[in-house]
Amino acid sequence: MFVGCKSGQEKEGSGGRISDVEGNSYMTVQIGDQLWMAENLKTNTFSDGTPIQKVEEYEEWANLTLPAYCWYN
Repeated sequence: MFVGCKSGQEKEGSGGRISDVEGNSYMTVQIGDQLWMAENLKTNTFSDGTPIQKVEEYEEWANLTLPAYCWYN
């Protein structure tokens, strides 16, 4: 099976901005019929206010069964 697209088949344009539960604002971009975030998520809480766990150790991250976040250097 071959899949392809013609030049100009995908339209790119400005999608605007959205905000998370903490008030962080993110740029978005529209690609075709889809709206994508143009920036990484910065929040550290779920929409219900529950904190998202920060995990910095590889072993803990590798064995994780719950949502978490980390910052890579």
